[in-house]
Amino acid sequence: MKATKRIRPQITQDSDSEDFTGFNDAPAHSDDEMNDAPGGQSSDEEEDDEEEEEDQDSEAHYSSDEEPAPDSRSAIAQISFGTLAKAQASLSKDKAKTTKGKAGKEEEEAPSKAALALRQRREAAQAAARASKNAPQEVSSKRAVTRKREVVEVHKVKARDPRFDPAVNSRYDEHEFRKNYKFLEDYRESEMKMLKGELKKSKDERRNEVMMKKLKSMESQKQSQMNKDKVQQVIREHKKAEREKVKMGKKVYHLKASDVKKKIIEERFSKLSDRQVENVIAKKQKRKAQKERKNMPWERREV
Repeated sequence: MKATKRIRPQITQDSDSEDFTGFNDAPAHSDDEMNDAPGGQSSDEEEDDEEEEEDQDSEAHYSSDEEPAPDSRSAIAQISFGTLAKAQASLSKDKAKTTKGKAGKEEEEAPSKAALALRQRREAAQAAARASKNAPQEVSSKRAVTRKREVVEVHKVKARDPRFDPAVNSRYDEHEFRKNYKFLEDYRESEMKMLKGELKKSKDERRNEVMMKKLKSMESQKQSQMNKDKVQQVIREHKKAEREKVKMGKKVYHLKASDVKKKIIEERFSKLSDRQVENVIAKKQKRKAQKERKNMPWERREV
């Protein structure tokens, strides 16, 4: 008779016996209870019977070439790749849902945090406010103290131009303005005299050109101002005469620019002699002829 190898089946930690509830929770019977049972045998006899039964079971069901029951790793290895992919996709979806939920909670909490910070700032401002207007003011210790100390407050000097000061005159009047600043014209006259004297003494050509240019600009400004004064004078005289006529019941006549120009020319010629008038007219005609000749084509100029 061939000797068979005796194998005692062992229950591992990962065996399938854990899946059956009540397998390990069954009450264990003591040796006394087994001995007290009717028809019971002694412990030695029971062990011999158990060994014989195990030998028979091993001969009938187990051989030397068979392997033990598969564990949990072998069970996982039998799962298909499709099932694993589905499980992984479901896990990623669950993670995305959890992240979205967290982001939504953070967005909901953000405005509440801002409102809380604003409320805290308001409470701090109210606490920092003085109890009354006569109470001393509390200065923050976080700001650096200036090293300069003003014992007596000095008022800043502000430039004041009376030309643009509404307190002096709310309405601009050129005649009054010229009257108030007439000293500037006197100063300009003295400066022109000084320039003329330097031109006679100086021998530097460049310096003489600069002074001559400045003198001509000042003379042109003076002449233009004189012309403006004449226009204003004619208008004032006309308005004065019209007021008297209105009092007499006549209608108002407003001067045109051409009428003002005619009156100025008449007034200027009235102060000149006959010979001077002829010279002025001759010069004017000469300038006019030169202007027309300049605008004339070359073919007609040669004729």
